[in-house]
Amino acid sequence: MWLCVEAFPMLSSRKLDRKAISTWVDEIDGELFLQVAMSGKDDDDEHETEGTKLQRGRRQAQEGLGSSAKPSWKPNWPESELPQLGRRFHYGDDMRGTVQEDAAIADSQSSMDIEHGPLFTADLFDVGKEEQLLSMVGHHLVIDLVSWRVILEDLEELLLNPHNPSLASPSIPFQTWSKLQIDHCQDLDLSKVISAGEIPAGNFSYWDIDPQLNTYGAAACEVFEMDSPTTSLLLTKCHNAMRTEPVDVLVAVLIHSFAETFPDRDVPAIYNEGHGREPWDDSIDISHTVGWFTTVYPVFVPTSSSDDIANTVMRVKDIRHRVPGNGRHYFACRFHTKEGKDRFSHHAPMEVSFNYLGQYQQLERTDALLHPVDEMAGEAREAGGSADYDKTTPRFGLFEISAVVAGGKLRFAFTFNRHMKHQPAIRKWVSRCQRNLSHIASEFVTMAPRITLSDFPLLPLTYDDLNSMVTDKLPQIGLSSLSQVEDAFPCSPMQQGLLISRNKDGAFYSVHVTFEAKPQGRNHVDAERLASAWSKVVEHHPALRTVFVEGLTSDGLFNQLVLKSIKPQLLRLRCKSDNDVLPTLQNQKPYGYDDDSKPPHRLTICQTSNGKVFCRLEMSHAIMDGMSISIIFRDLALAYTENLAKEPAVSYSAFIAYLQEQPTAKGIEFWTSYLKGVEPSHFPALNDGITAEKVLRTLRLDYKQLADLQNFCDSNGLTLSNAINTAWALTLRSYLGSEEACFGYLSSGRDIPVPGVDNAVGPFINMLACRVSMPNDRPLSKVLDAVQQDYMDSLPHKHISLAAVQHALKLSDVALFNTCVSYRRLPTNRNTEQQMIEFSEYCPIHDPTEYPVSLNIEVSDIEVFIDLDYWTDSICEQQARNIANTFIRSLENITYNAKQLVAQLDNVSTQDYENIWSWNCNIPETINECVHEVVRKQARARPDDPAICAWDGDFTYRQLDEISTHLANYFAALGVVPESFVPICFDKSAWTIISMLGVLKAGGACVPLDATHPKNTLQYKGYGL
Repeated sequence: MWLCVEAFPMLSSRKLDRKAISTWVDEIDGELFLQVAMSGKDDDDEHETEGTKLQRGRRQAQEGLGSSAKPSWKPNWPESELPQLGRRFHYGDDMRGTVQEDAAIADSQSSMDIEHGPLFTADLFDVGKEEQLLSMVGHHLVIDLVSWRVILEDLEELLLNPHNPSLASPSIPFQTWSKLQIDHCQDLDLSKVISAGEIPAGNFSYWDIDPQLNTYGAAACEVFEMDSPTTSLLLTKCHNAMRTEPVDVLVAVLIHSFAETFPDRDVPAIYNEGHGREPWDDSIDISHTVGWFTTVYPVFVPTSSSDDIANTVMRVKDIRHRVPGNGRHYFACRFHTKEGKDRFSHHAPMEVSFNYLGQYQQLERTDALLHPVDEMAGEAREAGGSADYDKTTPRFGLFEISAVVAGGKLRFAFTFNRHMKHQPAIRKWVSRCQRNLSHIASEFVTMAPRITLSDFPLLPLTYDDLNSMVTDKLPQIGLSSLSQVEDAFPCSPMQQGLLISRNKDGAFYSVHVTFEAKPQGRNHVDAERLASAWSKVVEHHPALRTVFVEGLTSDGLFNQLVLKSIKPQLLRLRCKSDNDVLPTLQNQKPYGYDDDSKPPHRLTICQTSNGKVFCRLEMSHAIMDGMSISIIFRDLALAYTENLAKEPAVSYSAFIAYLQEQPTAKGIEFWTSYLKGVEPSHFPALNDGITAEKVLRTLRLDYKQLADLQNFCDSNGLTLSNAINTAWALTLRSYLGSEEACFGYLSSGRDIPVPGVDNAVGPFINMLACRVSMPNDRPLSKVLDAVQQDYMDSLPHKHISLAAVQHALKLSDVALFNTCVSYRRLPTNRNTEQQMIEFSEYCPIHDPTEYPVSLNIEVSDIEVFIDLDYWTDSICEQQARNIANTFIRSLENITYNAKQLVAQLDNVSTQDYENIWSWNCNIPETINECVHEVVRKQARARPDDPAICAWDGDFTYRQLDEISTHLANYFAALGVVPESFVPICFDKSAWTIISMLGVLKAGGACVPLDATHPKNTLQYKGYGL
């Protein structure tokens, strides 16, 4: 409880009123006046324990921020010396409630010195032989309400067990927390730190009072207390209908009562105090740190006297619950960022502040060692004597209101300036608060349940949206009430993209996997039991009870509802033998995802005549990722043996909440810089001119060098995934003819600080862009290093939406790439003896993307599975094999030829060499004529026959010959001579053929370029022509 010798930044609460800094010597956070239950301890033990308790706080204060801190001031004592402990002992049989007692406490308060100390004092009074009283006073600079609780908890433990106390582990020092909070708030979005709506400035003119004259010496105090039964209802049953908290009701009562009492003016913002101990990282432990953590944030609910008080309570709840960090984010930004200081400058001075103190439960136990004698620390009260404040101390607002539960009764205290106007109305406001509290206690207990906006905190709902959800959206998907909905939240950007693509083509992202259920030992698999286990898995995972609704909010995007219970879609089939399993499954109509009332998945159980059981799970990619498949079938095996965890798995909403908390500005800046100037990489259509039905095919690649590749990566500090990305970039280079390639890759998002996320089902993924530069003169090893470094640089920004990046690049209507890579390391098989079945993959996963070519790679400790997925309308089977061979050859180059320059790499596989030789084994008969001479012969033989039929024109042989001759003369005039290379770049057109023939007649050589290729590809191909 002492100021640290090493200086540290002043925290937000300490900056609340810089004008009051000179009077802080008179400002006390609170005095606790306690009766000590006598237990036969001698005085020395008591005094020693008090010193031990204070010494712990002293040690906390001595822990600074390290030598890198730059003090803005220095204390007036040497580093080797700290001020003496502020403690005194008083003896006397007649001191209880005496002037001497008050004088002693007042003297302790006046001894406070923020520069020289002390900042904490304790007075122990021996009042006769049967009673002891303890007064503790702490300065507001170093202590808050929660700190008092920490001190009392430790003090009681030390008093009861002085020789072997069981104290909580020390938390981080307050100084460290101060610096962490200042750093953290720099990246916060000011638009999100406080609920929407402008907060009005305090209306001081209404009260005809100068804020400069608003001191504690001019303060009056009004107090009322609710009886125990009413207090009990206010703390418990009256919150059932709207799932409110006591502070919601208390603030709402202040606002509503104010509107009733002062109808001639608008209601003010209520500045609600919070304890400020909401760390953004679970590793930050401040639960037992002593310091001033208090935060204050405004709650503004425009209300009139005619409004229903239940609506006021609802709106207060919704606004308060939408404030992140219980106001800590707002308070930190308000004082520690330039933008916050400017935006929130009118929030001071405050017109009304409120502090709900809760209850000191450790002081109200019947067996407690310490019992309160006077008001609790933090309660609003007048100045003077042993009160918390000196009479000259400035007040932070016109009305300081506190509420505390003491002895089972709710006590309200209003402190206000006795010289301002409307004194009778102020007292009427106080009495109306008491009346409205009684009304809520009696009426809210029987109120019907009501859904409010904050029940779905992640959705940007309005009250109109909420009504529309109940009256329109829910009936459209077969729901009659919001009581059937467990949760509702937005879709991730990845989900939005998946669902939009699915609307374009229902086949996209409709995944299915087929597994065989194998019994452990001699048992057989019971299909009925398996079906029952599936219902338990669906109940366990919220993602499997999720439906998607479009237009739920005003932005028109997709949102998702988690239903409390569903009947899973389940299909039972039978077939004769193992060979009939796949045909039987494929003969079933694929599960359609057009029924928005059902979660997008179906399990099919197929049993053969010899008792074998196979499962096909069909599901939308919008509710799963690769890891989800492993989790689902692991849990299906656990549920089969009644070993599935009773607690439900983590909801995908935890991931959405995490995404919403992440700042995006720096991430978008990183990705726009990374992709600046990139040319789209579009894999060409390679269907060999064959028109084919659009069907997804999967080609499993034969790759046997995983161990060598892994050794190479380990030796060079590379990850296997980045080696694979580089191999795919080299493959694209071969097909695009470009020194640079861009493609998408799936990044896992399961490394977030959410407990249980590793066992949750959902699309915890994001599509990121990989840009690889591969100039001829660069060693392949340098390309690998660059890919690895780019990946490491991107990690802090891996959750940024690709759509947002393309929008920032002004490329929203242009696809950056049309190929993607998915890499996943398979989890280790952890089957236990209690599991009666296991699942083994029966055929490759069917995972149709929107891209014509995609690569899916799964790696275990001993083997790798590489699947090339392609759509047959873009890629024919033979070309798919060529692509696969080139990719395998690229992996081999990385493993064995990484030191070579990119230009020296042989990217043609052995199989491709064999194909090339087979294509050229029969050399056609040579025609000793030029192409244009052959065309001229045709023109003379049948001049009026059609030569070209195209969308932009039809030409006979005569017309083709004549026009191309005119064009040849033009080319010759431009300087085209034999051995000239002439690039030709056209969209599909009749004029392409005419131009080529004209070049040939002029003696030149044609270099056809594809107009759909990126600009840099065309420049590369045309280099030197």
